[in-house]
Amino acid sequence: MKIEKCPVCGSADISTMNYPNLARCNTCTHAFKVDIPGEILPKYYDRTYWEKDKNRQGIYSVEVDGGWQNWVDGRMQLLGKMGVFQYLVPGKSKILEFGCSEGFMLYALKQRGYQVMGNDVCAIADESSKALGINISREPVEEFAKKTEKFDLIMSFHVVEHLRNPKSVMDSLTQMLAPKGILLMHVPIDDAELSNSDHFQFFTDQSCKTIASRNPDRTLI
Repeated sequence: MKIEKCPVCGSADISTMNYPNLARCNTCTHAFKVDIPGEILPKYYDRTYWEKDKNRQGIYSVEVDGGWQNWVDGRMQLLGKMGVFQYLVPGKSKILEFGCSEGFMLYALKQRGYQVMGNDVCAIADESSKALGINISREPVEEFAKKTEKFDLIMSFHVVEHLRNPKSVMDSLTQMLAPKGILLMHVPIDDAELSNSDHFQFFTDQSCKTIASRNPDRTLI
């Protein structure tokens, strides 16, 4: 699939880069792969991909044990640093994680009393739902957004850079926000990522601000 316009701002003013298959938007500075496989899910979201990603972190199974603690603590600290918890009420607030993989972040938030749900096409999702007692939908987010409830916090960690159309994903996630809900997207911003074969999108400070401007009062990136 050939991408001829910027996936973030829609501009056709793009330039090729000194990296194979990459272009840079001259309007918002976003970089992206211009030729993306028609079907990307089997390559990046099967169990083999999950094992490759987690095994390098010393994690080998979906079990409630200490192996996940440092990983969860790091993301909890990020939520605290962003001031997210001041807007949430245990026992009442509803949280969705888009691209939750095995769901351990949601499991930790559930232990704090929040109502949680996940959305991920990853092959590990069904196994995780049973092991952790977390409801994880495997529907494409565009379809999931049409029929689900509203959430006080929607969060996504290192997911959007793997996707074909971040603007469409942002619109779907925004559709699921409660009136005073917050959307938190965590993406890498570093030109060192340009050689990462797993990524299709390469964000900059400016392109993050551009995509966040679609919902300026409720988006944290």
